[in-house]
Amino acid sequence: VLTQSWFKAANLHNYLLHGLDLTAPVGVIRGYPPGTATVPDGITDPKWASGLATGPGYRLNIREPIAEQLAWLARRRPRYLLTYPSNLEAMAAHVRQHAIDVSFIEHVHTIGEALRPETRALAEAAFACTLVDTYSSVELGLLAWQCPGEDYYLAAAATHYIEILRDDGEPCVPGESGRVVITPLHNFATPMIRYANGDIAEVGEPCRHGRALPVIRRIMGRERNMLMLADGARRWMMVSPELIGKYMPIVRAQILQTALDRIEVRVQLRGELPEGAEARCTAAILADMPGHYSVAYRYEDEIDLGPGGKFEDFVCQVPPGGSP
Repeated sequence: VLTQSWFKAANLHNYLLHGLDLTAPVGVIRGYPPGTATVPDGITDPKWASGLATGPGYRLNIREPIAEQLAWLARRRPRYLLTYPSNLEAMAAHVRQHAIDVSFIEHVHTIGEALRPETRALAEAAFACTLVDTYSSVELGLLAWQCPGEDYYLAAAATHYIEILRDDGEPCVPGESGRVVITPLHNFATPMIRYANGDIAEVGEPCRHGRALPVIRRIMGRERNMLMLADGARRWMMVSPELIGKYMPIVRAQILQTALDRIEVRVQLRGELPEGAEARCTAAILADMPGHYSVAYRYEDEIDLGPGGKFEDFVCQVPPGGSP
């Protein structure tokens, strides 16, 4: 209960920091149990936040088709939208492709996944509004929020002691990235001391607006979203679904590292595969990768979302120590 109270207080701080109107209706598209919050109506709540005087909240299951999500938004017409970055990216692409009017949405809020710069740019162009990202988890609550007018994050230092550590255990300096280690300052019943949540983040320079909170330059994702090299080291992949989409018409694509020297690309096609697309796509993928890799393609009727409706662009399936 105490953790949830701090979570709500931190969220309220975030809302007010970004000048949100608490009486505005909010549309939420995220993971819900199968068969709940489905089209055509979803779920309507009299308030979108407990303990506050807010406007109505509208909820829809993220597993609904993108076209249905946008049609639902057009019927509900919320001023604010909250969803996962991967879902927002698919929505933005559909909006631009079909010239859909989403001008009623004044603010987009992303949660739950690492927000890539390409996704931010696409969404802000399609929705023509402000996009704000937050960093949180179910077990720890709100950890950091985007600084207004910037793309870096301010750590929730009043409720969490957040460290970003190098491999040798020393704190990272601005410009360095490392493991995120968190100590909640309010969980007295079941304390969590220096909890490593598996995320990688980059330390930022002090806030240029004079805010005294620690700055996180980027939240880069999980260790499992990094390429494993032959020596066991990891590095970020610059390959993304956007790159795959340059060579073949895709609905969704996911890149898997299945062994130290093997990459598999899961593809859900939107249309016919152009001649020579695989060879051109493979060359583009390998151009960013150290060492030698084989690249295989697996075409699927549908690529399912992960637990909670989240989606990962790149997943390393190689166990620690490398493949057998």
